[in-house]
Amino acid sequence: MAQTTFDEDDLFEEATQEMQAEVDDALARARDAVPDTDTVLTAEEDDLGAILNALSSTLATEEIETALEDAQKAFVLGQRADAFDDEYITKTQAAIETLTETVDTLHAIDAAATDLTEALTRFETIDAMPQGDTETADTTPRGDESPPESDSEDTLTETTSE
Repeated sequence: MAQTTFDEDDLFEEATQEMQAEVDDALARARDAVPDTDTVLTAEEDDLGAILNALSSTLATEEIETALEDAQKAFVLGQRADAFDDEYITKTQAAIETLTETVDTLHAIDAAATDLTEALTRFETIDAMPQGDTETADTTPRGDESPPESDSEDTLTETTSE
């Protein structure tokens, strides 16, 4: 009975190819999950609040982040095993960095959209206040009310007369 032998170099080469395929597949999934510019910039709604809500849902980054994390795990493992050549390492590091920056940008856009939505809500609340309701809207003193007295004049007089 002949026994098949496995050459360690062949096994390592096969494992390297599988690891590269895993990294490349995860990076492709991350790229595919990034919304294209037309999707982000096109609005089918007429209401700004609805547009901002649609934008926030378009900018979901969980899928990108998961795929990017998968790519980084396999990449680090292969890199520490010294399985990748320098060209692949450089190309993959650049792809990971670009996708990381993309995720950061999407988070910044989403945060800005959220801030704008909140500001619009506050504006709508203020705009909806009845015109005669000055109790909460106007807290500045009127002409017949004198401003609170300040000790600054007394302090200034005492300081200069010494």
